Amino acid sequence: MLTLANSPVTSVLLWVGVLMVLVLLGAVAILAFRRTALADRGAGADNAGMLEQMRRMVEKGEMTQEEFDQARRAIVQRAKEPRSPGDPDNA
Repeated sequence: MLTLANSPVTSVLLWVGVLMVLVLLGAVAILAFRRTALADRGAGADNAGMLEQMRRMVEKGEMTQEEFDQARRAIVQRAKEPRSPGDPDNA
């Protein structure tokens, strides 16, 4: 005798539910990994972009070489400082 508990439809629905949960867990894991990976390299990319922009300003004459060197030293010093996880600049 075939009952609802051991019918093929129930079995298929159970496995579809299990697969949906696994896909959602995988998506959450990927998003968490991306967030940490992008946060780690975000400050470096911002600093590199800022330095490139300042180089162009020096080439155009909008900034002196001395100003560029001073700003570059400040950026390098700030990048060397350890950051705490709660630091608002670390976001």
